[in-house]
Amino acid sequence: MGDYEDRLTTLETKVSYLTTTLGELVEQLHFTNHAKASASVKRREGSKKKGVAEEDRDMGTEEVDSDSSDAESVKERSGIAIGLSSSESSSVVTGKEEMYSSGNPTNIANPIKDVSVQIEVRTIGGRLTLYQTTLCEKLPLENIDVGNNLDPQGYLEGYNVKDIQLICCQSDASTVWLVPPLVQARFALSLDQQMRVTFSWVLTRDRPKGKEVVKYEITQNPPPKPWEVEQVLNGTANSFCMYGVYPKYFRLTGSGEVRDLEQATDKVSGDLVLNRGIPEWWSFHDMSASAGGGCGRLTGPMAIIISEETPPQGILGDTLSKFSIWSLYISFVLAVGRFIRLQCSDLRMRIPFENLPSCNRLIAICEDIYAARAEGELEVEEVLYWTLVKIYRSPHMLLEYTNPD
Repeated sequence: MGDYEDRLTTLETKVSYLTTTLGELVEQLHFTNHAKASASVKRREGSKKKGVAEEDRDMGTEEVDSDSSDAESVKERSGIAIGLSSSESSSVVTGKEEMYSSGNPTNIANPIKDVSVQIEVRTIGGRLTLYQTTLCEKLPLENIDVGNNLDPQGYLEGYNVKDIQLICCQSDASTVWLVPPLVQARFALSLDQQMRVTFSWVLTRDRPKGKEVVKYEITQNPPPKPWEVEQVLNGTANSFCMYGVYPKYFRLTGSGEVRDLEQATDKVSGDLVLNRGIPEWWSFHDMSASAGGGCGRLTGPMAIIISEETPPQGILGDTLSKFSIWSLYISFVLAVGRFIRLQCSDLRMRIPFENLPSCNRLIAICEDIYAARAEGELEVEEVLYWTLVKIYRSPHMLLEYTNPD
């Protein structure tokens, strides 16, 4: 019981001391404000008198003086906050500049390294690969003789010549035809049921990572007549025609996708021939192939492909290659940038609460509030609570209570 009374007496003493100190601080704050107001009035009167006396000599002196006096007063009020937060603001700006300075890397060429071509016939009974070759030349357009006019319609004028390649494949397949005659005869029975002929380009590049190999598959429309294919399979004919098989011009984007040139309408047609020999093999002969077409003696599948540049390898380059610049913008500017902005905004507003010289008195008040609540002294708890609130509401009182002296 004696300890409880001693504790209560101590709390009452602290409350009275805090109340007295609070009253003194309020009076001191009023006195300070009054002194500042008087000094401001005197300064304004002096500046007015000085402006009237010097009006004939210099019309702009009054404005300069008033601006300088206002600037000095503003500087006196906010000098501490600006001084404390200038280093933090500069570090934040420097960090953002370092983060976004490499957001626009220099793209590098991404040429096609390997090419293969495949022609298949598909029905409800399965599929057969007729023609397949990996013997294709990749010729940069800038190294081709200018006498070969490969772009008479001007489709390639808006693209970098270093990104354009002429693909020329051999007409004869690199694999032999080993399908048994019995299998061919059974497959020929299903040609009348949803027959489709597909032409596929398989292109390999160094980038983007994870999408180095791109397959461009085109279904011929309209397809050859089923009876034409059947005659070749049963041996009564050696070839059939394929009209408008694939576009002559197309491009590979930096993200690993295939796009046709919007303005280009040229398509390649050819004859698919089954060479009867030992062994048998297929051949594809481009109908428009000529000595002046750029491919020379290679009369097989050909195309003019634009392989767009890609960012260099690395975290940023791989992100741009796999996704796009919009994905990078959404990820960093909207997500990471917003998070950094939230962490670094209004730093000067937190200085009075995070950079206090000494918090021992404030901690003691908080401990007393907890002790009063534990003892059931709710009135004492409320007085201490509102005392703490009043201290935090007044920056002058907060600085006085956290003074280490």
